[in-house]
Amino acid sequence: MSERPQNAASIDVTPLSLHVSNDDIEARFGRDAGEDPAVAAHVESRRSMFRTVAVVGTILVAIGVAIIAVDAMTGLDGTAWGGSLAVIGGLPAAIAGTLALRRMSPATAYRIARFAEANGLSFRRWKAGAGYTGMPFAYGHGHSRFLVLNGRRKGLPVEFGNLSFSEGAGRHVWRRCGYVAIGLPGALPHMILDARHSQALLGLTLPNPPHKDHRVDVGSGRSFALVAAEGAEPIARALFTPEVVERFARLAKRFDMEIRGDRLFLYSRRDVSTGSADRWRETMGMVDDVAGSVSTWPVWPMVRGMRGVADHPPMRTGRVRKYLLPTIIGVVLFALLLWYGLTGGDVGA
Repeated sequence: MSERPQNAASIDVTPLSLHVSNDDIEARFGRDAGEDPAVAAHVESRRSMFRTVAVVGTILVAIGVAIIAVDAMTGLDGTAWGGSLAVIGGLPAAIAGTLALRRMSPATAYRIARFAEANGLSFRRWKAGAGYTGMPFAYGHGHSRFLVLNGRRKGLPVEFGNLSFSEGAGRHVWRRCGYVAIGLPGALPHMILDARHSQALLGLTLPNPPHKDHRVDVGSGRSFALVAAEGAEPIARALFTPEVVERFARLAKRFDMEIRGDRLFLYSRRDVSTGSADRWRETMGMVDDVAGSVSTWPVWPMVRGMRGVADHPPMRTGRVRKYLLPTIIGVVLFALLLWYGLTGGDVGA
C-alpha cells in the first residue's frame, strides 16, 4: 500500500495571515519596486474591469429591489417583474465582480509573494500567454496566468497558478481554472484523467472532453476515467498500477489531470494560488505526495529509449463545453418571464 499524502506541515503559511499596509504594497508593487510596468498595467486593467462589473451589478440589484418595494407599497400590478429581472441579472455580476476583485487584490498578491519567498519559490503577479500545451492552455485565446509560483517540490520543477482565458467568436466568455504543472523526468503519451470537475459556471478545466473510445480501464472505479492517445494503452496500463491508481484517486478528489509529454497537469475549478492557508496545505500535500512517487513509477523502464513515445495520434474529442453560464441565466430568465406571463405575477393565483 502507498503512503498517505503528507499534510505539508513543513511549509510556512504564516505570511498568508500578515497584516498588509499600503506602504507594504507600494514597496512591493509600486513604481520603484522594480516590477515590470506592463504587469502592473495589466493587473490594474483587469481589476478596473471587475470593479465596473461589481458596481453595475450592485446598481442593478438596488434598482430592482427599489422597484419591487415600490410595487409592494403601491399595489401597482405588473411592475415587479422588471425589478425581479434587474435583481436576477445584477446579483451574479455583483458577486462575481466582488469575488474577482478580492482574488486579485494587491493585499492578496503581497501575502502570496511573501508565502512564496518563505518556501523557496519565486513569484510573479502576472504572466502573458498560456505557457503550456495542456488542454485549457491550448483552448480559447487571450490566455494569462495570475499569481504564479515557481520552484521545486520533491526534486521536480513545479508551477502553481491561476489561468484565465476567453472563448467564443465575437462574443467572449471569460473562463478560469487553477493549475499545477509538474515536470516529469521523461516524456509520456497524452493521457487525461477526467474526475468530472470541469462542470462549473465559469471554471473550465477540460474544455474538449476526450471521446469515450479512448477510455482505458485501470481499475479506478468512479474516481476518474482514464483516456489515452491511440496506441498508448500498453504504456497507460504499465503506468497505472494499483498503487499509482490509488495515489491519483486521491488527487481526483480535487483535480482533473492531464499528462502531456514531460508534464503532469492538475486542473481545479477553484484558484490554486490563493490566500487560503488551508488550501495551500492541502495542495502542497497532494503535490508532494505525487511528486515524491514519480521516480518509482514502473513505466519508466518501459519507455526509456523508446523514440517518439509522445508522438501518438491526437485524441478524438467530444463537444466543446461552452457558454454554460449564459445558458443558465437564459433558462432562468425564460422561466421567470413564462411564469409572469401565465400568472400575471400573482403569487396567490
